[in-house]
Amino acid sequence: MSTLDRALVRFGRWPYVLAWAALIAGLSSIPNNFPPTDPSELNADKLVHFGLYFVLAALAVAAAMRRGARAPIAAVAVIVVAAAALFGAADEIYQGRIPGRDPNPVDWAADVLGTIFGAATATLVVGRERRGGR
Repeated sequence: MSTLDRALVRFGRWPYVLAWAALIAGLSSIPNNFPPTDPSELNADKLVHFGLYFVLAALAVAAAMRRGARAPIAAVAVIVVAAAALFGAADEIYQGRIPGRDPNPVDWAADVLGTIFGAATATLVVGRERRGGR
């Protein structure tokens, strides 16, 4: 068994969740010296927020529901959404300390929507796998 295989057995999928959260925090740490002024650029920013948090929530649900987990999947999804929403809020507050960036409640709303859709999608996939379907 390789080192990666041993790590996956021991820690499951959580390292992927932590790595993705670190990526989000890292991207939030980049100063924005040229803020967008075109409305289409602002909308694209919301899609990026949605996508980043969609993946974060999907990874977290998959990590929490690894093989043999007994927790109700709906409860896991609710906890993941709440945790990711708090992480998104903290991230927006943190951005207020970065030059050229500011905390934006609309960005946070995009984070939360991405989280909800990511958790729901992962819940459907994991639920299907639990039932033995494809």
